[in-house]
Amino acid sequence: MLVQPVISRELKAQARARANYWLRLLAGGTAAVVFVVAVGAYDDLPSARLGLKLFALLHTCICIVLCLACPFMTADTLARERREATLGLLLLTPLRPGDVVLGKMAVHLLRAFTIWLSVLPVLIVPLLLGGIAPTDIGIALVFECSVVLFSLAGGLLASSHTVRWGAATTLAFLYTVLLGEALALGSFCAFLARAWLGGELLPSHPSDCLELIGIGAIIPWMVGSGFPGGDSGWAANLTRVPVWAAVAIHVALGALIVGSLFIFARVGWLAARRIQTLGETRVRTKRQEKWHRFWFRLRAPRFYFRRRRSLLERNPLLWLYTLRPSFRLNRWGWCGLVAVVWCILSADVLSVVAYDTAIIVPCVLTGALTLAASAAFRREMAEGTLEMLLVTPLRPATILRARFWSLWWDFFPALALGTGLALWLHSRSFGLRDSWDSERPNFLPTLVGIWSTFMAAPFIAARFAVRRVNPISSWLWTAAIGIGVPAMAGALSTFWVRVGGASPGQWAFAVGFTVLQFVLAGLCRWATVTDLESRKYLLRPFGRVPR
Repeated sequence: MLVQPVISRELKAQARARANYWLRLLAGGTAAVVFVVAVGAYDDLPSARLGLKLFALLHTCICIVLCLACPFMTADTLARERREATLGLLLLTPLRPGDVVLGKMAVHLLRAFTIWLSVLPVLIVPLLLGGIAPTDIGIALVFECSVVLFSLAGGLLASSHTVRWGAATTLAFLYTVLLGEALALGSFCAFLARAWLGGELLPSHPSDCLELIGIGAIIPWMVGSGFPGGDSGWAANLTRVPVWAAVAIHVALGALIVGSLFIFARVGWLAARRIQTLGETRVRTKRQEKWHRFWFRLRAPRFYFRRRRSLLERNPLLWLYTLRPSFRLNRWGWCGLVAVVWCILSADVLSVVAYDTAIIVPCVLTGALTLAASAAFRREMAEGTLEMLLVTPLRPATILRARFWSLWWDFFPALALGTGLALWLHSRSFGLRDSWDSERPNFLPTLVGIWSTFMAAPFIAARFAVRRVNPISSWLWTAAIGIGVPAMAGALSTFWVRVGGASPGQWAFAVGFTVLQFVLAGLCRWATVTDLESRKYLLRPFGRVPR
């Protein structure tokens, strides 16, 4: 196998990427901040218990960072090669599809290992404090290796199915969640199988099986975080449980690592198959054609064409952005995802829904919209169609408005559904009138901040997208400028009202946050339109040297 040339090529390409250095700095800095905050919170504990607390917290931090970073790293691996038409050139060499996939997977495994190494100096401190057994370290490494394997597999699977960066990133996170949940259920089933073979935990009623499925969907994630054993560690807890439970837990851990390796290898094989069929015309079977007609068939053709004709007359560019058949699937796909998440959270076997966790779904949707806006105009600039649009009679402000209307149409139904469900849960728990009472949990001001972010953040993200900033860096800068700076203004407005003797609750914060956010959005919109009119988007990111 000719894997070495591919590895050498990928390592040279990654060595010139600034994102790798920033990613390691972000991982190490996050671990350092978490460590400092945890030491301040648990400074009254003995050294052994403090070491266990810090180890569990840093282990959870590492897993979250890896689960977020690994899909990003592999989401554009094969998609970029196909987009730039370099994958076909690789196949003209003696390289086989398996060599290409194996070389890329090896390099991304090395990148994930360097991220883990950046957190290792902070992770050594809990080991020096004592109280951590070798079993704790082994179990933590099993969970972290599994997270790396299924996260990289999710990104690689998404990269083999699409060409566009935004679609690949979205699918990467979706596949990562699905693969992680499949592994969680698989390890829990291995635990139950070992228990049932020993004559333990036999279900007495069919409803017990459904309850076990709901428990298995969330318990492995809680155990993997390390917090249930944070006071005494996994090793001490294994000595307290019965012998059959300890053996079943080891079987579940073995199933977890074996399942992760199987998924990683299977996804690599599927990606190689996709590369092997590159350029071939895919003919749909009768069943696939039937499903295609079902999903893309117009339910009200006369109304649809009348609305499309009206949209073409009002805004031709918005008509163009919403022309693709998958546009409707994106919109209702987000709605379906919100409904599925709410069904999982509202299950009686979990009983984890509270008024403060209901806000997670709108926050995630707003973050997804901001990420999509951070990648706006990326495809147009790469293909040169943005310059063609700018020489038409369409004004840059019209182009910008059309692009954002298409994004808002994608996410508005899902955000409205998530907000409505959150309001329903909160009104059932506290009542809507209690949201205006400073003595009760305030909920409506938070929703006001989410909706203002939904309206204003795309304009801030477009400022970085037009200046060719990397989408991930653009997303982080948008969060810092569009959320961090208005949050400071909201804190100052709350302090000012409190000094005046009033009892503002969170409404003063929401007003200050929203006002400054819209001011920043207006300034960024003006700067973006100016860049498009003066063609400054052809320069390097915030530089004066043309590309």
